[in-house]
Amino acid sequence: MVRAVSNRVEIDGLKLPPAPHTLIQLIEVCRRDEADFDELHHIVSRDAALVSRIISVAHSAAYGQWREVDDLRRLLVVLGVDRVRSLALVAAIQQFFSSFSAVRAHLMTRLWMDSLIAAQLSRRLAELIHCPQPDLAWLAGLLHRVGQLVLIENVPDDYPELMQQATDLPHQARLEQQHFGIDFCAVGARLVENWGETQLADALRFQLHPLASMGDAPTLVKLLNRTTQWTRLHAEPRLAVLEDGLFGLQQDLILDLLEHAIDAAMEDARQFSININPDSHYPTQALDNEDTRIQLAERIRDLSLMQASEQGLEQPESAQTLLRQLQENLRLLLGLPRSLAFLPSPDRQALRGIAPETEDLVIRLEAGRSQAADCVLETTGHETAKTGSTAHTVIDLQLRERLGRPDFTCLPLQAGDVLQAVLLIGYDKREEPVLEERRPVMKHLASRVARLLQLHQQMQQQREQALDQQRLELESRSRELAHEIRNPLTTIRNYLELLSSQIRDAEARPHIDTIKSEIDRVGRLLRQLSHPSVDTGEDSTAVDVNRLIEDLVALYRPELRALHDIHCELQLDPELPAQRLDRNRLKQVMANLLKNAAEALPPGGTVRIRTRSPVIVDGQNRFEITVADSGPGVDPTLLPRLFSPVPTTKGADHAGLGLSIVHRLVQEMGGSIGYGRSADLGGAEFTLLLPLMPTGTQNSEEEEG
Repeated sequence: MVRAVSNRVEIDGLKLPPAPHTLIQLIEVCRRDEADFDELHHIVSRDAALVSRIISVAHSAAYGQWREVDDLRRLLVVLGVDRVRSLALVAAIQQFFSSFSAVRAHLMTRLWMDSLIAAQLSRRLAELIHCPQPDLAWLAGLLHRVGQLVLIENVPDDYPELMQQATDLPHQARLEQQHFGIDFCAVGARLVENWGETQLADALRFQLHPLASMGDAPTLVKLLNRTTQWTRLHAEPRLAVLEDGLFGLQQDLILDLLEHAIDAAMEDARQFSININPDSHYPTQALDNEDTRIQLAERIRDLSLMQASEQGLEQPESAQTLLRQLQENLRLLLGLPRSLAFLPSPDRQALRGIAPETEDLVIRLEAGRSQAADCVLETTGHETAKTGSTAHTVIDLQLRERLGRPDFTCLPLQAGDVLQAVLLIGYDKREEPVLEERRPVMKHLASRVARLLQLHQQMQQQREQALDQQRLELESRSRELAHEIRNPLTTIRNYLELLSSQIRDAEARPHIDTIKSEIDRVGRLLRQLSHPSVDTGEDSTAVDVNRLIEDLVALYRPELRALHDIHCELQLDPELPAQRLDRNRLKQVMANLLKNAAEALPPGGTVRIRTRSPVIVDGQNRFEITVADSGPGVDPTLLPRLFSPVPTTKGADHAGLGLSIVHRLVQEMGGSIGYGRSADLGGAEFTLLLPLMPTGTQNSEEEEG
């Protein structure tokens, strides 16, 4: 009775069961810090199920339906180690939780070995007949019975029994047609057609067709037809040796090819730690057994821990943040006890703790100086080292005290040859077995974090270089603009000199002198803009602060009255002595504050400037200048960045830089500035506190305008 299951066969390459030994070795390689793609390729290319999983993923929409299925190594590179690791983990979980059948395990073992022999034989035959695609020939041999893997997964109860009933492959194909309405050759062809590989699909489909029908078939179809036939000499020794009939090969050469293919396949098996019976050429026991399932369970646990422990480690804000996340992951996911993180000093001669309880600890990296230093220096590459249980130095005792454990192990975080950080992990005798069991996961995680630390440092350096480049470009542009502005200023200054010599009105001359003084101040500011690294301010001289304020208000009063009807009120302390400070900086500060206040006021508003001396702040003598107004005050939303460059609220003619400039100039004079609301005027009030450094003479300065 035919069971019509052909329409219900799910042909999915992602569900085929790999051999446990290849899966275990693949996971081992994926656990390493720097996985070797040549080694990954060697493992995957020895297992038809693994190849099917890799190609099925690579052919998905996420990877643009990769067409070159024979270039398996390139497929692995495209997928990347993380993706291959995830595929291996899923396959291992599926394998571990699948129901165990001794018959199925026995048949799967023979199927794996026959496929490996066929792959070796196909490549050798392709090379012998100068086939241009030896890698595709290998793939054809490896997958020649992949249809049986699909049927085993789809009909797990009946298919193994049917395989045992078959006397040879042609008989098995006939039984499959009778029972399921499809044979393994057609199933394998459909799987490969899903990858868009019609040439390989045809080779699988016609591999059991009679020799007489192969006359005009493509080379790959002929090659796999002969490979399948000759591989049966190994699986079915009762068969008579057949002549080639397609490539002109003699019987002795065919047997020689087969013998070398069997030897190579046996060597591959031994590399997976599989014992081979030299007579039957098959493994001495089924690959799926209790021991391999235990190993799979251990790999699943470790790989799951690896992936879970990497959560939260991407894009760190700082090295300290990343190390703290690593410590938390080690504690929560791996069940490891308390740890301490250290970063190398700039000269890399010592380690310094990053946590508040360890920031006072310094481990000098000198041999014999401490057990902690020896523990770090003994680590090579990504290995770990443990201390003895007896501490002899204070730093060792401090570390044990902070860790709360009698012993500790050193986990280096090393990227290449550069030590990025060190974790010291405390433990006692009871915790030591857990520590040893988790050591591979710890090493993997340490390497991952080390690379992230290295990447973080590189990104910081790139940002600093970009900022330096921007700074250089701005300085260059500033020098160009300053040079261009100085030219018309020089012309204006020269014409003012000429005008001054022609005007005889005594009342007009002070105004001309004021204009010249302001032009000179602009010139000094331009020189500072041209050479920002050079302090072009005047040396500290005796400055009558009250007189400077009076002159500045007199300079701006006509503008304030004429344009805004602003009233300016002065309350100057007559006891304030002349100060040793930079006159131009103070003048620029007061000008900015006065203009800011005036611009914020409605018509008829008031600005008040007050001086007071002395003022004691933190035991230091200061003098105080306050600038208050009757306006609305500063918008509360701007207060957190009041003294930083911000988008201005005063219109397109303002840059929003005034208060940031004031803040910088006040700091350069050794003072401070604060903001509050005026108690009587109700508006903004800025308070300057500057060092009180009297010269002893209040009126000793020469007026400069």
